Amino acid sequence: MTASKTDLRIIRSHKLIRQGLIELLNQKSYHDINVQDILDAAMVNRSTFYTYYSGKDDLVGQMILDLKTEIKQLIEQRQQAENLEHFFEIAMPKWYELRHLLLALWKVYTPRHHLFDDMVKMFQQSFIQLAQGKSVSEQDLPLQSLLFAHSFLTAIRFFFEKDEKPNAKKIMTLWQNTLDIASEKKG
Repeated sequence: MTASKTDLRIIRSHKLIRQGLIELLNQKSYHDINVQDILDAAMVNRSTFYTYYSGKDDLVGQMILDLKTEIKQLIEQRQQAENLEHFFEIAMPKWYELRHLLLALWKVYTPRHHLFDDMVKMFQQSFIQLAQGKSVSEQDLPLQSLLFAHSFLTAIRFFFEKDEKPNAKKIMTLWQNTLDIASEKKG
């Protein structure tokens, strides 16, 4: 029974520390946050923090690693989904649940931590896998995958910042309308 209580305390400490960092990232830049700020926000003592993390970079690194594992699983669902709209139906509730964490960690941009860029690469790889066996030019595929990844993640971020659930049909319609407008002749 003691082990169970200890495990719950460990889980609680991690949760408080991580939530503290997320709250701080909503108030100021990552570079302006120090460990004492995290301790104050999480209401944990220094020794508890350093039991689990070597510093704020280690904390954010572990948070990003955990999140990337979840994102990878969500992206894998796209491989099984019939189409993008179906993928949205099955995966968007989880994406939406992660929105505050994503928005906070996307703000962290250092030489070591760059979640948004990492996710672009993850989505590019997924797009390339989906394109296999289709009549797609190998020469054009890197640009197509980059366009898709950035467009998708930027649209998701736009909706999350407005605290709205993204809608696949709306996003696809807006993408098509955007291309139509851009390709129309002026006047």
